[in-house]
Amino acid sequence: MQRDVAVLERVFTTFDLGYRLLRDYLTARAAPASLTMDDAADAGAERAAQMALIERIWWEKRFEIAGLLAMLLVLSGAFFFQGFLTRSERVTYWFRMGFLTLTLVFLGWYASAQLSVVNLMALANALMVGFSWQAFMLDPLTFILWWSVAAALIFWGRGAYCGWLCPFGALQELTNQIARKLRVPQITLPSGLHERLWALKYVVFLGLFAAALSSLDMGERLAEVKPFKTAIVLRFARDWGFVLSALAILFAGLFLERFHCRYMCPLGAALAIPARMRMFDWLRPLQGVRRSPVGRGGRAGTGPRAASHLFRWARQCVHHAVPRQPGCKVEPRAGGRAV
Repeated sequence: MQRDVAVLERVFTTFDLGYRLLRDYLTARAAPASLTMDDAADAGAERAAQMALIERIWWEKRFEIAGLLAMLLVLSGAFFFQGFLTRSERVTYWFRMGFLTLTLVFLGWYASAQLSVVNLMALANALMVGFSWQAFMLDPLTFILWWSVAAALIFWGRGAYCGWLCPFGALQELTNQIARKLRVPQITLPSGLHERLWALKYVVFLGLFAAALSSLDMGERLAEVKPFKTAIVLRFARDWGFVLSALAILFAGLFLERFHCRYMCPLGAALAIPARMRMFDWLRPLQGVRRSPVGRGGRAGTGPRAASHLFRWARQCVHHAVPRQPGCKVEPRAGGRAV
């Protein structure tokens, strides 16, 4: 209770009534059941069985794990010592083609180690309903790849995975290289059209993520239209609708390198968001590059925005760190020596 005693002054008094609701209007809450010794023993036995299953799976995949760790070690060395690797255009090209072939054949078609936006949906759902490491450790190659992606985001951004360790991305680039050898004409997109199509993959990612938040099953069903499972995991042994969709994307990639990566990949969009907050910037393009096709297939333009986007894409591989690459114009110094 309050009472005004002056213009700007009040006094308050509290009265305790001691009122209690009648028992007839109360619902008794059952006491929580105590955990018995048998229940504790069953929970411990279940955890032990899960760990035994995980250990058995990791042991059965030991050769694949060793191969993946060796690839990660080689790739880390190439990134840390890019100055030595990029001294020769020929060495750099064949190193990249060989590594992408190993990524496609070993990681993709043999080990089925293809990351997908479905993994991120499952992680978000696990964080909401109850996180458990055991569920993610059942696939050792995927588990190791995600940890390597998380570490690479700090140093190089998403390029370590998207540019080197993605089997479907490797398939796109290898088929495009074959098309170039066969003199298939390459499409050059205007920078304005490229910028608008480039945002499409972020729309796809947000749509899939919103669907997964409402229903994980719905998000996974919508993600089935992506070509990763069809082209890599199932090796095109699927219904003709999925196969035609994957082949159409690969066909577009013959004329525009990594078409799906640039404009349609929701996983690339999801990785690009935290990649912009990386702490280091160790993978740099060649100094003096004034104009180069965006992603080695589109028109970069000449303004600051175009140059910034070009460099963001160029950091996805060491392609633009090599002098005299096709499509890259190097600005000479006063003495005539390329920068």
